[in-house]
Amino acid sequence: MTKGLALGGQERLLEFLARAHDDEDFSIECAYAVPGLDHQVGPLEAAGVPCTCVGVAGRPWAWVLGLRSLLAEGRFDVVHIHSPLLAAVVRPMVKLRRRSRRPVVMTTDHLEWSGYHPLTRWANRLTAPLDDVAIAVSPAVRRSMPGRAGARAIVMVQGIDIADLRRRYPRPASEPATPDARPDVVIATVANLRAQKDYGTLIAAAQLVVEQRPSTRFLAVGDDVGPYGDEMRARRDRLGLADRFEFLGVRDDAVGVVAGADVFVVASAFEAGPITAMEAAALARPIATTDVGIMTDVFTDGRDCLRVPVGDAAALAAALLRLVDDPTLRAALGGQASHLADGQFDITRVIGELQDLYAEHAARRPSRA
Repeated sequence: MTKGLALGGQERLLEFLARAHDDEDFSIECAYAVPGLDHQVGPLEAAGVPCTCVGVAGRPWAWVLGLRSLLAEGRFDVVHIHSPLLAAVVRPMVKLRRRSRRPVVMTTDHLEWSGYHPLTRWANRLTAPLDDVAIAVSPAVRRSMPGRAGARAIVMVQGIDIADLRRRYPRPASEPATPDARPDVVIATVANLRAQKDYGTLIAAAQLVVEQRPSTRFLAVGDDVGPYGDEMRARRDRLGLADRFEFLGVRDDAVGVVAGADVFVVASAFEAGPITAMEAAALARPIATTDVGIMTDVFTDGRDCLRVPVGDAAALAAALLRLVDDPTLRAALGGQASHLADGQFDITRVIGELQDLYAEHAARRPSRA
């Protein structure tokens, strides 16, 4: 269960899991709450996972009744929730069911709790003890979970389909993306234009980089509709970066943009386990990142990334300039990032761990009456 199936990291993770799961022993369905956020429905259903929208357009809370009706069918052994708002509602909804018709409740927290709306944070603190299994996608997320919720949570860093990714975008890990003879360096990010992603700092850093290396180009992939997107485009234009910093909007080939770039950048103010950073690492792209989530807990500054404080445009610009100016450094960091991805981010590990949890906890359920 998730809030929506738009094109984002969490939603793409569900697609990876759908494609790789054991369909002989596990039958998976996906429910989502917001009509219209359905970009990933096609890929999920193509992977054999039926999708049901439990919401109704124009009725913001209709999804509660839709979920209640879906759960009343009683055909699920495990309910796995990937949205804090849904989790706060579904936990008591499930626990009030007759014991013999009560599925296992699992939740995955994809964001540090400080990033939740205060009411969502309060509701989850109240209901989190009802989880049978709680998963945090990074040590930082677990540290952010208060009291009993954090004490019981399992850390499970998420993953990607590395083999498929490299088949689609083959390039030796030791090869710099930009030959020395090419004058321009392309820096890419993949992040929806939301305050969490801190495009303000990225644009300020881009101005400092372009002032010193005018041929550098920035590409930003992600949903740019809304007031924040309008504000960031206006800021870019005021700084004279319109021809150096391009907003590409939502792209089905976002990973192709990363694969074709020389540098990948994460400028987020807070983050957990960004899927796009995992993909950049697997593709041996050198990464400049802020000090957030797995970029701190799993990556190592100076070995497989360059890491700077959150919100520090000057520091981010300095890291990017190092990468612009030094193809050898780009190749070294990219190669180490690729090795890190092999050991940490393979989706087969995540699938195995999740399926073990599903099987273990479903086996403990009482038989249906």
